Amino acid sequence: PSESDPSAEQAVEALALREAMNHLTGGQREVIILRYFLSLSTREVAALLGKNEVAVFSLQARALIALLKRLAPEKRT
Repeated sequence: PSESDPSAEQAVEALALREAMNHLTGGQREVIILRYFLSLSTREVAALLGKNEVAVFSLQARALIALLKRLAPEKRT
């Protein structure tokens, strides 16, 4: 059959994301996990990490750029 297995594709994507996350700094990784996996607000993340919201936003932006470069290198500009 030519149809791909959605669960296999999800597993491959999860492995790629895990590998890309390993290349982030510790602070970037923390922010991404708290913001996107635990759905905390920027304010909540800042309070939890003892940082201001601007610092959290900066870490988040740098992390997302780094993840995009690793996960979709052909789409970079």
